[in-house]
Amino acid sequence: RPAIEEQVRRATVTVNSTDRRVGKTVITDDAGKFLVTGLPAGPYLIATVTRGWVMAQYGAKAPGRPGRPLVLADGERATVTVRMARGAAITGPRRRDTARATCGGSGRSRSRQST
Repeated sequence: RPAIEEQVRRATVTVNSTDRRVGKTVITDDAGKFLVTGLPAGPYLIATVTRGWVMAQYGAKAPGRPGRPLVLADGERATVTVRMARGAAITGPRRRDTARATCGGSGRSRSRQST
Protein backbone atom coordinates (compact mmCIF):
# COMPACT_ATOMS: atom_id res chain seq x y z
CA ARG A 1 0.00 0.00 0.00
CA PRO A 2 1.64 3.26 -1.05
CA ALA A 3 2.21 5.99 1.50
CA ILE A 4 0.00 9.03 1.22
CA GLU A 5 1.89 12.31 1.38
CA GLU A 6 0.22 14.93 3.49
CA GLN A 7 1.41 18.09 5.16
CA VAL A 8 1.50 18.02 8.95
CA ARG A 9 0.29 21.38 10.25
CA ARG A 10 1.16 22.78 13.66
CA ALA A 11 3.93 20.27 14.34
CA THR A 12 6.72 21.28 16.71
CA VAL A 13 10.12 21.23 15.02
CA THR A 14 13.31 21.30 17.11
CA VAL A 15 16.69 22.02 15.58
CA ASN A 16 19.65 21.34 17.87
CA SER A 17 23.36 21.41 17.16
CA THR A 18 24.93 18.03 17.89
CA ASP A 19 26.95 19.62 20.72
CA ARG A 20 23.68 21.06 22.16
CA ARG A 21 25.05 24.63 22.20
CA VAL A 22 22.51 25.91 19.67
CA GLY A 23 18.85 25.02 19.71
CA LYS A 24 15.70 26.46 18.18
CA THR A 25 12.07 25.41 18.20
CA VAL A 26 9.47 26.44 15.61
CA ILE A 27 5.95 25.38 14.62
CA THR A 28 4.99 24.32 11.10
CA ASP A 29 2.44 26.48 9.30
CA ASP A 30 -0.86 25.29 7.80
CA ALA A 31 1.05 23.98 4.76
CA GLY A 32 3.41 21.95 6.99
CA LYS A 33 6.37 24.24 6.25
CA PHE A 34 8.83 25.78 8.69
CA LEU A 35 11.74 28.19 8.62
CA VAL A 36 14.67 28.38 11.02
CA THR A 37 17.09 31.26 10.62
CA GLY A 38 20.31 32.44 12.23
CA LEU A 39 22.02 29.09 12.58
CA PRO A 40 25.82 29.08 12.62
CA ALA A 41 27.71 26.50 10.55
CA GLY A 42 27.73 22.98 11.97
CA PRO A 43 25.83 19.70 12.24
CA TYR A 44 22.18 19.82 13.39
CA LEU A 45 19.62 17.22 14.45
CA ILE A 46 16.06 18.00 13.36
CA ALA A 47 13.05 16.38 15.05
CA THR A 48 9.30 16.86 14.68
CA VAL A 49 6.44 15.93 16.97
CA THR A 50 2.71 16.59 17.14
CA ARG A 51 -0.37 14.89 18.54
CA GLY A 52 -1.52 11.88 16.53
CA TRP A 53 1.84 11.34 14.83
CA VAL A 54 4.99 9.40 15.76
CA MET A 55 7.97 11.63 16.61
CA ALA A 56 10.31 11.71 13.63
CA GLN A 57 13.87 12.80 12.95
CA TYR A 58 15.38 14.11 9.74
CA GLY A 59 17.19 11.33 7.86
CA ALA A 60 15.61 8.46 9.84
CA LYS A 61 15.12 5.29 7.82
CA ALA A 62 11.91 4.36 9.67
CA PRO A 63 9.56 5.83 12.30
CA GLY A 64 11.09 5.82 15.76
CA ARG A 65 14.61 5.34 14.41
CA PRO A 66 17.45 7.82 14.91
CA GLY A 67 18.06 10.39 12.23
CA ARG A 68 21.25 11.80 10.80
CA PRO A 69 22.61 15.30 11.20
CA LEU A 70 22.20 17.99 8.59
CA VAL A 71 25.56 19.76 8.19
CA LEU A 72 25.31 23.46 7.35
CA ALA A 73 28.13 25.66 6.06
CA ASP A 74 28.31 29.39 6.89
CA GLY A 75 25.37 31.17 5.25
CA GLU A 76 24.02 27.96 3.69
CA ARG A 77 20.29 27.45 3.14
CA ALA A 78 18.85 23.94 3.14
CA THR A 79 15.45 22.47 2.36
CA VAL A 80 14.59 19.30 4.27
CA THR A 81 11.66 16.92 4.47
CA VAL A 82 10.95 15.05 7.69
CA ARG A 83 8.69 12.07 7.12
CA MET A 84 6.23 11.33 9.92
CA ALA A 85 3.96 8.34 10.47
CA ARG A 86 0.47 8.41 11.97
CA GLY A 87 0.39 7.21 15.55
CA ALA A 88 -1.95 4.61 17.00
CA ALA A 89 -2.69 3.07 20.36
CA ILE A 90 -4.36 -0.06 21.66
CA THR A 91 -6.11 0.17 24.99
CA GLY A 92 -8.19 -2.13 27.10
CA PRO A 93 -8.28 -3.95 30.39
CA ARG A 94 -5.62 -6.49 31.23
CA ARG A 95 -7.13 -9.86 31.94
CA ARG A 96 -5.74 -12.80 33.85
CA ASP A 97 -7.65 -15.50 31.99
CA THR A 98 -5.83 -18.26 30.16
CA ALA A 99 -7.56 -18.12 26.81
CA ARG A 100 -6.16 -20.35 24.10
CA ALA A 101 -5.61 -19.09 20.61
CA THR A 102 -5.11 -21.10 17.45
CA CYS A 103 -4.11 -19.76 14.08
CA GLY A 104 -4.54 -22.62 11.65
CA GLY A 105 -2.46 -25.01 13.73
CA SER A 106 -1.97 -26.27 17.23
CA GLY A 107 -0.44 -24.18 19.92
CA ARG A 108 -0.81 -22.97 23.44
CA SER A 109 -1.03 -19.46 24.82
CA ARG A 110 -0.14 -18.87 28.42
CA SER A 111 -0.81 -15.84 30.47
CA ARG A 112 1.60 -14.79 33.20
CA GLN A 113 0.62 -13.02 36.33
CA SER A 114 3.07 -10.43 37.55
CA THR A 115 3.12 -9.30 41.12
